[in-house]
Amino acid sequence: MSVKNHYGMSLISIMIASAMMAGLAVVGLKLTDNINLGKKLAGSSADEFELSISARMLLNNPNFCKVSLEGMTFEKSDIDFSNNLIDETINFSSTDEGLDIELWYSNPAGDTRTHKKYNGADNPGSNDKSKYGNLDINTLKLVMNNGAGPCTGNYCEGTVSDVGQIILVYEKKLKAGVSRTSKKAFDVVVNITTDSSGISTINDCSLSGGTNAALGSTEIVLHSQSSTIPACPSGWTSVKTGYSFMGALLGGNYESSQALGDPGSCLEVFGSLPIIECENNRCDYHTSGDYSYWLKGSGSSSSRCSVCRRDDGIKVVLHSQSSTIPSCPAGLSAAWTGYSFLMASIGDGSNAKQSLSDTGSCLGDVKNGVPTIECTVSGCSSVTGGDYSMWLTTRVGLSDVGHAFPPANVARCAVCVN
Repeated sequence: MSVKNHYGMSLISIMIASAMMAGLAVVGLKLTDNINLGKKLAGSSADEFELSISARMLLNNPNFCKVSLEGMTFEKSDIDFSNNLIDETINFSSTDEGLDIELWYSNPAGDTRTHKKYNGADNPGSNDKSKYGNLDINTLKLVMNNGAGPCTGNYCEGTVSDVGQIILVYEKKLKAGVSRTSKKAFDVVVNITTDSSGISTINDCSLSGGTNAALGSTEIVLHSQSSTIPACPSGWTSVKTGYSFMGALLGGNYESSQALGDPGSCLEVFGSLPIIECENNRCDYHTSGDYSYWLKGSGSSSSRCSVCRRDDGIKVVLHSQSSTIPSCPAGLSAAWTGYSFLMASIGDGSNAKQSLSDTGSCLGDVKNGVPTIECTVSGCSSVTGGDYSMWLTTRVGLSDVGHAFPPANVARCAVCVN
């Protein structure tokens, strides 16, 4: 006989329901753990990138590089001069090779250390700087190539320049009891003076190849999402200005999309239909189904844009996946902040996709949720049926986000430059 409570449920039903609730609780806890792990891994990956950029920026500054290494002395026993070590850093062993170093900022004259930025945990000194975000810096060393000139295995008496590597070994904790060790290597040119007893002293250093060879020329594209031409960040030079082009559709079938972080997205001349279809020695303008789409400016007009360049330029795109605007790494400042943009889809299914590592994935304005306009030969319209956009969200749960606007549920981002 089935025993029921006064609501009509049998004890068996109650037991089954309880088991299901327990199972759902376990699934919920596991989902929460996975979400938290995902956020931690994303944060660690950002830390890895920022650490690499920050260390390179320090070494790229001759004054900072000089005060970090100047006056350090060594003999052959201190630094492994192995002939192939410089080319095979995978064999680097932090326990028996290289010279322990620290990376420092300097005063403007470049003759005094002012602030220590990084050191290895195996060489903490009086002010340990072996942690960066979720990363532990295990070791930071200078490893030299084989000795210059005829004095094999050591430097001859006098002054020479030689190429070495700054080796940065760090540990990324994935979860309790699980971590991953990685290495970064930076080629440096060091100026060395060796005395008659074989003691070598470092005089100065710089990134191998100099500023332009180390970092290269960098271009950045700014989109105002208005009728105003955006100004370049301080220290950057304007290459061109134009209109924010996102793509075109040919005959309703063939699509060409443009990443907003690419200089090609800034067309110098606006045309509602800037494409023409060609085949078999014949070109046709304004065929059925042709149209273009642009980043929205004011009303139904296109946004204005600028392409800017810097020879030693550095650009970093950060996404917080929260309502907090992410902070730029040391030495960089925000060119702009905004919202994390993934994609816009036009009515017929054409997609304008953005990589999250691309500056076009950080838009300063969500607009009305659809930051695009679409145009045909007869003109442009701001919003048409079926248009939508996709953004990173601040939400990590599965509940409905509702219809909040302004975009409280859209994640924030920053584009950082030097």
